[in-house]
Amino acid sequence: GFSYNDNNTISEYDKVIQKQNVNRLVFCINYTSNRFEEYEASLIATLRKNNPNMKVIIALTQCYNTKSKDFDQMVAYIKSKTNYAPVIPVLCMDWETDGGIKKSFGVNDLISEVLNE
Repeated sequence: GFSYNDNNTISEYDKVIQKQNVNRLVFCINYTSNRFEEYEASLIATLRKNNPNMKVIIALTQCYNTKSKDFDQMVAYIKSKTNYAPVIPVLCMDWETDGGIKKSFGVNDLISEVLNE
């Protein structure tokens, strides 16, 4: 695996993907940042184009509030910008809020999506 780094070029990512025979890419976006940048969409599109056999999955992390209009809009926006890549909301650990504890969820869904052909 590898992490996004501003200093890496697309060709460097492609080399890693091809050398390690990567067939799944989980691209993580922090939901609490409430943004998906154009450069992220461009990076995903280019990596997909250069590696057509690689499945891209978007993990929307720290999703403590999935029942809001903002959440639905963000998911729809990400899907529209990534050629409808699967977007999996994930909360890896229980999250304490003023209203109580939000139980973790989504990890098994993410694993299933990664393993799904």
